[in-house]
Amino acid sequence: MIRNRPRSRATYLGVAGALVVLAMLGWLLFLSPVLVARDVEVRGTSGGAREQVRRLAGPSLGKPLVKVDVAGLESQVRGLGGYAEVSVTRRWPRTIAIEVQPRQPVVTIRDGEGQLQVVDKQGRMFAIVNRAPTGAPLVTLTGLGDGSADGVQAALATAATAVGALSPAQRADVREVSVAGPNRVVLGFKGTRVVWGDGSNTALKARVMTHVMAQGTYRAIDVSAPENPATSD
Repeated sequence: MIRNRPRSRATYLGVAGALVVLAMLGWLLFLSPVLVARDVEVRGTSGGAREQVRRLAGPSLGKPLVKVDVAGLESQVRGLGGYAEVSVTRRWPRTIAIEVQPRQPVVTIRDGEGQLQVVDKQGRMFAIVNRAPTGAPLVTLTGLGDGSADGVQAALATAATAVGALSPAQRADVREVSVAGPNRVVLGFKGTRVVWGDGSNTALKARVMTHVMAQGTYRAIDVSAPENPATSD
């Protein structure tokens, strides 16, 4: 029994020490002014858009960094609509770090109110513009049945996939894009219509189209089955 007492005391001392460490750690994380959110760092955008993102983090400044709701803040930034990817992290000891990847316009569409909206590669409309950006041609949708939001997005995604497979110079030369459902995309160049088809084999379709165009001028080129392209004068 006498031999066991030092061990019991050592155990008690160890537990007491651990509790003291936990208490100090809790104070440091939740009460100490050392680990309080003081700065906001925004990467991936600039100018007014950067300040807009920064303002969303404003209410979190002055809070213990561990209490900052990074998931909620990330959701708020996503809600701005202009970003394909958003990441919000705590950067110890005092920084809220926000990294965004802006959506890139691939095509443009005129919405139900007559406004031009740019569309990203996923088929999502994300900003109103005064004119279609260079390389983001205007899309016309036809034959989409009830015109549901999912159907429109799928059709726009197919159009964006087709346009995105082209070179920058080719995208700038596209006058219009006609979409009659997700499996029927037609690209309109000056004097030439290219029947693209669906969103499959895009790289091959782009190579075949480029090769055929280099051979001469055609009124229509069909690369919907790229292994067997067809042309008409």
